[in-house]
Amino acid sequence: HTAYRRQRQMCIRDSRATLYHYNLKEYAKAIQDYTKAIELKPKNADYYFDRGKFYVDEKKYEKAIIDFKMALTLNPKDARFLYFRLAYSQKKLKQYML
Repeated sequence: HTAYRRQRQMCIRDSRATLYHYNLKEYAKAIQDYTKAIELKPKNADYYFDRGKFYVDEKKYEKAIIDFKMALTLNPKDARFLYFRLAYSQKKLKQYML
């Protein structure tokens, strides 16, 4: 019962964050929802990745980099796309790697 309720809350939070992002452009609210989702499921790489995208939209590249690196740590199999997002954020901060 508790697991079901938690899963339902996660789905609602995920859907609401998508609404904030794509329809309302309220990125700060989407970040809040994903922060709560991460508190509930800290090993879910997708939540870090999604929150990182919202940080990019807010031009908070340092925070985006932290989230993208965490997503990579949790799920290295998604490396290609994550590295693209990470490189984009680093480029915005002029953090070039040799």
